[in-house]
Amino acid sequence: MEGETMKRQLIAVGLAILLGLGGFTFIPEIVSATNLGDSNVFLTQQTSVTCTLASATMAVRRKALLAEDPQWSSITEESMRKIGWGAGLSHKFTYRTSRYAYTITHKNFDMNSGMTMAQKKEKVISLLNQHPEGLAIYARDGYNGFHQGNHCILLTRYEDGVFYCGDPASKKTKKEMPIKYARKVTIQNFASYWYVSHVEDLKNKGKTNLINAYATLNDASYIYDGTEKRPTATIMYKDKILTEGQDYTLEYEGDRIKAGNYKIIIHGINNYCGKITKSFKIKNRDINNADVTLSSTKFKYDGNLQTPGALVRYDREILHIGANYNVEYEDSVDIGKYAVTIYGTNDYDGEKKIVYYVLPDKVSNLSISNNTVSFSKVAGSPSYEIAYKKSGEDNWQTKKTDDLSYTLTVPGDYQIKVRAYKNDAYGSYSKTITAHIA
Repeated sequence: MEGETMKRQLIAVGLAILLGLGGFTFIPEIVSATNLGDSNVFLTQQTSVTCTLASATMAVRRKALLAEDPQWSSITEESMRKIGWGAGLSHKFTYRTSRYAYTITHKNFDMNSGMTMAQKKEKVISLLNQHPEGLAIYARDGYNGFHQGNHCILLTRYEDGVFYCGDPASKKTKKEMPIKYARKVTIQNFASYWYVSHVEDLKNKGKTNLINAYATLNDASYIYDGTEKRPTATIMYKDKILTEGQDYTLEYEGDRIKAGNYKIIIHGINNYCGKITKSFKIKNRDINNADVTLSSTKFKYDGNLQTPGALVRYDREILHIGANYNVEYEDSVDIGKYAVTIYGTNDYDGEKKIVYYVLPDKVSNLSISNNTVSFSKVAGSPSYEIAYKKSGEDNWQTKKTDDLSYTLTVPGDYQIKVRAYKNDAYGSYSKTITAHIA
């Protein structure tokens, strides 16, 4: 009892101190995210009519992550509603954290202006490159042939021919996903969009934060060749091309030699502050583009496993088994058509198949008697192809059989030859004999 009384007294003292200081200080929960695609960056709309608000909020959260704003996770639909929501989402408003002021702007994208779908797609890709935080794209009933009710999603990126998005209406998929899984909205039907048009750095008044600039790399994808990659950057702020060493510096991460993903950090200097991070990729070489020479592509059947040696070159450079590739052989004991598979490893990807054959012996002892062609058996239990043609004809006729003889029935003068085959592997023809069939 005495302990409980003491506890209540301590709580009362603590409350009195806080009230004396002017009230409680709220420390927002810190939510971690390592990249723009983390699931905790995406939101589910809180009401059935706030898809625009939720999508714009996600765009601002992602922009705040790019700006390394520690308060990015405090940017919520509820906090944005207080600033930008009236009868709907405002067409221009500014949301502030303690470090940055984010201006959100609305623009129309009406297909009735005569823009083709291909032009619209290219324009959207360009906008995404300028705004990696994304675009809150809005499909409105009655616009661009759309008649399914209004909806808004956050368009996030375009990669390998696919647009990705976050759909605030998808409670079960609160994550980035291909746009084909989004509710209603497509690149074809959206009519307008909200985007983060400007970010003001409240702690660096008078300087322009590079988060407002548009950066492109001269090359964002390389093929591994054993040399260091050092792409250059072009930085645009409004209509001005910035100058390296005067407006910004470049910081390269990693050795940039091996295959992998790498970053370039662009730091603002002098009249510019903040930074932009751009990524580029060094891809493994594709072993399918290598030149592969086998020690032999034809082996005589002898009942043993045949494993031809392989010489692998890439751009005239000789590659090494184990270090650059591995080899896999089929069970090439029997007569047949086989492939050796070269698998890339380490700095090489993919695979390449080279065909080789285990062939039956040449047929021997070919003869004819009483209109019947006969010959000796070949090792490996193959079948046989008998080729024949009448004198004066150009084309050979063939007959396939498992027997060691074949009877010709049509009279005439013939040329005859035989070869063994099995599993698409054909041996050499025997010598050709001539015969008269009565």
